[in-house]
Amino acid sequence: MNYLYYMSAGLASVLLYRLVTRSKDRVKGKYKRLVDLLLDGDRPDLVKGLIEVMDKPRAFFMRHSALFEAYDLDADHLPSVCDLQLLILAHGLKETHNFQMIDWCQANEDSLHFLNQILEGKGLSPLDLSEEDLGLGQAYDFLCLCGRQLQEQGQVLLELGRGNDAYEFFILDQDKKEEVMSLAKDLGLALSVMD
Repeated sequence: MNYLYYMSAGLASVLLYRLVTRSKDRVKGKYKRLVDLLLDGDRPDLVKGLIEVMDKPRAFFMRHSALFEAYDLDADHLPSVCDLQLLILAHGLKETHNFQMIDWCQANEDSLHFLNQILEGKGLSPLDLSEEDLGLGQAYDFLCLCGRQLQEQGQVLLELGRGNDAYEFFILDQDKKEEVMSLAKDLGLALSVMD
């Protein structure tokens, strides 16, 4: 009787290990695909960071605190794991010059300047907005207007949804939007289209 019990417990352990391993492999594959889509290339260092921060956020933060310097974080008051993962993605996007962060009360002229810098880096035409558009009011409304205009160029304006008092955004080819949004949803990452 004990023999059967230990065999079934051993079998259950093996099955659980395989299930967890396959699940982690699927998650890693989704992170890899998301990074490939966002950064137009293979970045195993970022994929590794996204996985590591999931398992041990505090230890990852301590080893890689330079990634988070601009965000005034400390190890005793870390944001959620998803927010840390968004910051890792933001770091990769910054390296490709396809990321900007503006304060919620930033002047629209400044926001337009930052967007046009990204567009220039991607070899795309700058947005040309009227004085009326620039006087639209709140940054969110203005960025949504820019997002609608970007769609005319086959681009989409996406925001990292960390729930802070800044807009953290990047531009993505429109043909990648559905897959990126689906992967982000599956991985629990808050991305939203500004349009």
